[in-house]
Amino acid sequence: MMSLKYDYEVDKVNKILIFEAQGTVSDIREVERLIKTVVKTAGKNQMSNVVIDIQELDIKCSSLEISNLLVDIKSADLLANIKLARIINHSHNIQHLVGELAKKLNLPIKNFETRSEAILWLLFNKIPK
Repeated sequence: MMSLKYDYEVDKVNKILIFEAQGTVSDIREVERLIKTVVKTAGKNQMSNVVIDIQELDIKCSSLEISNLLVDIKSADLLANIKLARIINHSHNIQHLVGELAKKLNLPIKNFETRSEAILWLLFNKIPK
């Protein structure tokens, strides 16, 4: 059963789209739909920097499904002009997998623990030590 909720705000000063998603997702198509919604919302608002806070999102998809989705995102160039900073909950192991695979696939996606770290990376390409 899927219970995904999301909301977003536009930080006009920093030109960042801030997305927050909560709930549980067990179908990879819902994860894909969420990513496409983020990309579409960023395009509509002319934003290329996106923070997505998924600390309260539990993804119950397999590692293989996540891997295949990231490969599809890469081959479709879905994140063409977008940098995606993910604020994750460290108790969800699948979130670490996404970060590692994104790095291997050279996708503009990074995991962070706080919103301030995510924004630093988006605006200045700085990664906290």
